[in-house]
Amino acid sequence: MKISFEGHNGLLWPDDNNVIFYGVRYSNITEAIKYLLCHIKPSTTYGPWCYGRHRGIRDSSSGKIFVQERWFDNEKLAQLYLKHVAV
Repeated sequence: MKISFEGHNGLLWPDDNNVIFYGVRYSNITEAIKYLLCHIKPSTTYGPWCYGRHRGIRDSSSGKIFVQERWFDNEKLAQLYLKHVAV
């Protein structure tokens, strides 16, 4: 089922309340809002990005990566941060 939250378009699975926004799956809408949607502006240029067990989004227009509630200028900086700082 299609859903929308403050301009962000996504999908909802009513059976288990899982949602997908920008290709990233969350266990419910509250989790998606807390870890992603409240930190970013709606866009059609976002797509999923993964590094190990970390999930985020990539802005294809700028190459920026959003992961762990922050933006990184590029994939290399995001990976470096996750490798050395994130738990």
